[in-house]
This record gives sequence, C-alpha cells and structure tokens, in this order.
Amino acid sequence: MRAKDWRLQREGEEEQHNDRERWLITYADFITLLMVFFVVMYAMSSRISAENFAKITQSIKQSLSIKKKDGQDIFANTPTTVKSDQIQEAQARVKQAIAKFDGRSQVRVDIQDRGLVISLFDTAFFDANSTDMKPALKQALRKAAQALEKMPNAISVEGHTDNVAPGGAAGTNWRLAGDRAIKVVEFLVKEGRIAPKRLSATSYAEFRPLFPNDTAQHRALNRRVDLVVSADAPKAALTPSPTPSDQLVAPGYSYPTPGNFQNPFNNGGISNPFGSNF
Repeated sequence: MRAKDWRLQREGEEEQHNDRERWLITYADFITLLMVFFVVMYAMSSRISAENFAKITQSIKQSLSIKKKDGQDIFANTPTTVKSDQIQEAQARVKQAIAKFDGRSQVRVDIQDRGLVISLFDTAFFDANSTDMKPALKQALRKAAQALEKMPNAISVEGHTDNVAPGGAAGTNWRLAGDRAIKVVEFLVKEGRIAPKRLSATSYAEFRPLFPNDTAQHRALNRRVDLVVSADAPKAALTPSPTPSDQLVAPGYSYPTPGNFQNPFNNGGISNPFGSNF
C-alpha cells in the first residue's frame, strides 16, 4: 500500500472515531443541567429566608434573561418578587387597610427592587392641575398610615405627572408634582402621625412614566403620587463636631490691625506655599 493511500485510510478512521464519541458532549451537558435542576429544587424545598429566596430568584432571572436586538433586557421593568419579610408584612397590612376603602381601585400596592410602592393615581385624588387633596385621598392616606405608622422604614413620597404642560397656578410639571408630594408628606406628619425624619418629598414631573403618554388612559395612570417604603430605616444625619476656636486660624496668627499685617505662615513657623513675598 502506498503511503498516500495509508494516510487517507487513517484520516477516515479518525473522523469516524470522532463521530462515534461526539454524543458524549451532549450527554455531559444533559447531566450537568440535570444536576443544576435538582440543586435548585432542593434549595427551594428547604427552609430558607425570604431574603435568600429573593437572591436565588434574582440570580435565575439574570441567567435566563433574554436580550432584545437593541441590547435591552426584556425583564428590566419586572419588579422583584420579594424584598424582605418586613416589607412583605407591610404590604399585607396596607392591602388589608385599603380593602376597606371605597376608592381602592385607584390604589396599587407592589413590591419592587426599591421597596414597597403604594401608588395613588390622581384621577380620584386630585383635581386637574391642582394640589388640593380630595377627601378620598385623605382617607386613603389615613388607612395607609395606620399600617406604616410603627415601622422605622424611610418613606419617599414621589410626585409624577403626564407629559401635558399644566396651566394656571400649577406652573410646570416639576412644581405640580413636587407640590403634591409635599402636601402628602405634610398630611402624613400631621394626621398620619408618621415621624417626620422618615419622610422625604421628590418631584419627577413627567420623566418617570409607567406607560407611554399616548392615550388618555395611559396619561391618567402616569399622574400619580408614589409612597416608596424603603427596606431600611432612614440614615442618621452626619453632624460634624464643632471645631475648637484655637484651630480656626493658623498657629501663631492673630487677626491684623490696621497698618500691622501679619503673615499667618511665617509667624507660626509654617513655610509659605505662595512664596516668600506673601
């Protein structure tokens, strides 16, 4: 047999041999996926905290997320299922309180990444371009405050509008949304007995809509006030310690008198960074 014929025969045998073993790759992948499946099932069946369950859910969502052609995650606007046990309990209390309210259809209670979000849509709670709260809004806020009063968590009150410029005294959407948020904060402090240090007011105007402002229904849903209950208590303000009076000026320096200017650097034995002619 010639060397060329022998080489062709050997190459053909190697190709057939590789085809016979190629199924092992698929089999190994299948075994790996099966192992991951049973690990996840075991973790979900065990007694785990809500916080750890949220981490597992988030990890699975990230690993299975599908990208659009423009690179945007299709699950980007999907709220996290849980935040903490405390937030879940607060959600249940708020829903129970709002259930007794006639305008409960205009209130939405969700758990998102940033905490518990209570959305109050302005259709039933504010007149058009007005910051005056209707009795229905006050009633809803009282019921929500009853569920949140004893919690230490920080609450951010966010005002939102549609993209239609308001008229009259409302001025701009920034002012309209901000004034409504401030009115809600003041009401929660005065009549809801919420500690003022837990509250803050923010205006987002029309720049954080829930839906495109393409229909009257969507615009009505974008006009809202959100109460965002954080998973944490408000951080304490950092108040710096007062500076001792003897450290307010450079060592050896006294305030100059007319015609008697003193150099704070030379008198204190400190080199002058601006030069000797200072």
